[in-house]
Amino acid sequence: MTGGLFMADGSASAALSVRSDDDGRTWTRPAVVVEETDPDQGGHGGGTAVTDPRDPEVLYVVPPRFPAQSRTRNDAWISRSTDGGRSWAAPVLVADAGEGHLISGRRLSVLDDGTLVDVSSRVRFGEGPNTSRLTLQAVRSTDGGRTWSAPVKVADQRTKWLFQDPESGEQVSHTTSLLSDTAVDRRTGRIYVAWQDSRFSGGGADAVALAASDDGGRTWSER
Repeated sequence: MTGGLFMADGSASAALSVRSDDDGRTWTRPAVVVEETDPDQGGHGGGTAVTDPRDPEVLYVVPPRFPAQSRTRNDAWISRSTDGGRSWAAPVLVADAGEGHLISGRRLSVLDDGTLVDVSSRVRFGEGPNTSRLTLQAVRSTDGGRTWSAPVKVADQRTKWLFQDPESGEQVSHTTSLLSDTAVDRRTGRIYVAWQDSRFSGGGADAVALAASDDGGRTWSER
């Protein structure tokens, strides 16, 4: 189990993990997954731990980092534990979004052969949310996250941004429009990605779109 920790004075940030071996009755002291003590270098967020199906003691976390001087750019990292979250190796850079872009909604899958597939939304900012461009992309690693492939496009995300509750008129967070979810069929190895998309109604309303990969995330076909 992991989470983010942010100091009240803005001086440091970290992603931490805690472990329970008795069904949650007691927990270990937090272990540092990744930390940043220099606020000029930005800050890290937390993430959910993903288990290697070949070894339950091998865990991965994909904590984001946001540079201090830019709200329109971030980069993606990964941390690995080989002892069930008791300790973590130094984080490795997966991808830099580039200026004017953000990487958001990362979903990490570990295939049966140990291949890592990280699916995320890449946001290219326009003058406002309705002019921003969203692209689902995937990167792969076959060496435990030490090196990564170039991004492969999964699909364009044509979400209809929602800013207000249609019944109450209250403001709602539109950042959920960036999120996708992934699942792996352990029988076939097929990877599925689902996200909200308005392509089926000509931009009128969001529905659920689905893409799949039969070759470990190298190529994708919309379903």
